[in-house]
This record gives sequence, structure tokens and C-alpha cells, in this order.
Amino acid sequence: MYDAQREACVAAAQAGGEVLLGFFRRLDPATITEKTKNDVVSEADRAAEAAIRTELAFRFPQYGFVGEEGGSHGDAETRWIVDPLDGTLNFVQGFPHWCVSVALWDAEGPVVGCVLDPLRGDCFLAVRGQGATWNGRPMRVSQQAGLDGAFLATGFAFQLGDRWPMFNAALGRVFPRAKGIRRAGSAALDLAHVACGIFDGFFELGLKPWDIAAGALLVQEAGGVITDWEGGQGWFASGNLVTGTQGVQPELLGELRKRRPEERRKEEGEPPRGPPPALSCFRIPLSSLIRWTVRTTTTPWSFTTEVPTTTRSPSRRERGVVNLARVPDLVAVSSSRSNRKDPTSRVYGPSPCPRSRSPWARHSTFMRGASLPSGPPRAAGET
Repeated sequence: MYDAQREACVAAAQAGGEVLLGFFRRLDPATITEKTKNDVVSEADRAAEAAIRTELAFRFPQYGFVGEEGGSHGDAETRWIVDPLDGTLNFVQGFPHWCVSVALWDAEGPVVGCVLDPLRGDCFLAVRGQGATWNGRPMRVSQQAGLDGAFLATGFAFQLGDRWPMFNAALGRVFPRAKGIRRAGSAALDLAHVACGIFDGFFELGLKPWDIAAGALLVQEAGGVITDWEGGQGWFASGNLVTGTQGVQPELLGELRKRRPEERRKEEGEPPRGPPPALSCFRIPLSSLIRWTVRTTTTPWSFTTEVPTTTRSPSRRERGVVNLARVPDLVAVSSSRSNRKDPTSRVYGPSPCPRSRSPWARHSTFMRGASLPSGPPRAAGET
């Protein structure tokens, strides 16, 4: 069953691979254009897609066709989904990690999928209900039992946009538990490497249907598990994919779903929550203070606040201390001459008050937000 479709899938991938090999590291820069920022397309992409579509249309003209470069054509119920060059940026830069992805989908999901790595001659193939093969030999996912010590692959692109903080936070939670994480730039080839046991798991946000149409079937037929980032089966529509072995995937999914409250609020469109605005003045009754007055120090134009640590009666030296422990909105400034005997004391200043007893220091309106008296500082001893 599906023998003809399997042969057509492989033949089309090989036709595209031959075209790409002719362009690799010989590509004319003038043929490279940007579809969107940092998302490039080249003459090689278009030529490979044309070769693949010609091969498939010859064998199955009744099926629809969806290509990354050419768009959708024909019947949408049963259709070929093709990425003629997955890893275009790698290809353009001469980095040897790219592939061809060809898959057939019907109303029930993937039927046949092939991921071809022309540079290494690796052909990964799967048929619904018939398992998966690597160069004709059966393949299975790895035997990794859990996320700790797993070898993972991931991907992220400039197009993530405002989803980058969520992905970055998730990566930070997964990284300490994994043995290693690789980002090679070809999702289809990463999925094929999960299916054959090279990687133990893979996760990414915002993938396109042609990126995962073939690779997802490879993983499923090789014994792996696939969900979206919420643990559901909306991964093909959303492009948010989490996959891996039977032991790795659930733990990987659990780490990805451990979002902080502020991350969830941002995803749901709620405004950010922050600390309440600072009070514009102090409305603290004098009775709430344990003791208060102004203490003169060796610096005439500053005053010090101290929080007593005991309930004993104050000494004569301590009788001039203001307790502002319940006034958090005062801002401390540095002073080179703070109270050296008590490291917890905080110096506020400069203050224009004289070092002698000040009328405003004994008045409760000071604690209710009244401004300090203005005027030039007076020398010690002035009245």
C-alpha cells in the first residue's frame, strides 16, 4: 500500500537534490533576494521546486501541491507539501547542513514523507503504518530515558519577533538539564535526526507546514512523540513543536510549560504588573513612631536616622535620633561622615537646619510631608 506514492516521493526529492548540488557554493549572489528581513530565497530554491513539482505532477497529476516558493495549487484534500531547500541561509552561506523535504498529506494527516540530505547521501523515508527507514534500513528513536543528559536540537529565527522572550526563557530552563543543545538551521533535518536516534528531542516555535510535513511522520513512525507547546495536537497549524523519545518528550514539554506568571500575562495580553507608585507625601501619625527628634552630628548640615534594635530606654547620646523605620519613601544619599559606631544608620542630607535645636524638628508637620526650610546654611553657633 502506498508503494507508488513512496517511489514518487523519493524520486522527487532526488530530483530536487541534484539541482541543489549543482548550485551549492557556486551560487551567483545576484540571484539571492530577501522575502522578508533575514529570510532569503535564491535561484537554487526556485529551480529545485520546479524540478520536484514536475516529477510529482507527472506521476500524480490529481494531487494538489503546496511549495514554499510557489504556493498552493490544485486539490487541497490530498496534496504534496514540499520544501525544496530547508536551510536556505546555510546553503547561501556555504554551510553544509540543508536538505530537501517532500511529503504527501491527506485528510487524516501525513501519508508518505522523505527528507533527503544530498551532501551525505542520507535518505530518511516513512510511510504511514509501515515504519521509517534510513537508507533502506529500519530506524528508531534513541533509548534515552529522560531529559537529564539528553542530546537536543532546537531552532529559532529572526521571525520569532515578540515570541523570543518566551523561547529564551524556555531555553534557559531546558539548558541545565540537557547534555547538549544544537541549533543547526534545518528543522526538517533535525526531525530526521531525532527519528534515527542522533538527537533525543527537538523543540521550536513558529515553523511552517513545509518545514515539518515530512519530518513529523519520520518521528512518529520511528516511535517518537509529538505535541505542541501546550501538550495538544495543534502542532501542524501552530508550528510550535515539541518532539522526542517516549521518556524525553514529556519532561521536555514540562520544562517548556513552566512559564513565569509575567510570561503568561504577556501571552494573554494583560498589562504588566509593577510596584505601586511611590507616595507623594507622608501621612504617618506621630504615635506610630517609637521615638523621633533630630540628632546633631559632626557634620552640621545633615541628620541621621537609626532603627533601634532593642526596647531599652535610650541613652543621653541617643535621645536625638529620628526613627523613620515606617517611612520607606525617604531616599538615602551617601555621606562621607556617617555614624561609624552604628553601621545600620543611614544619612540623609544635606539639610539646611542648624546643628542646634530646630523648631521644625519638634513639629509633627515635618512627618506629614512639609518641605524643609530653605536658605543658606549657618555657621555653628549662629542663632
